[in-house]
Amino acid sequence: MKINHKQVVVITSLILIMFSNFVNASDVCKVPSGYYYDAKLEARFVNIASKIPSPQ
Repeated sequence: MKINHKQVVVITSLILIMFSNFVNASDVCKVPSGYYYDAKLEARFVNIASKIPSPQ
């Protein structure tokens, strides 16, 4: 199984976004507008990831 460099970047980005969302959820003083930004960012990465052909 060959791992593409772009796939590694996308997967790492997704993990970072999920982790940041987890941190935001546990932060009581977080401004709600931050969640929408994360959602848009996540949707963009998912869109990029769906365009990359997955190795079978």
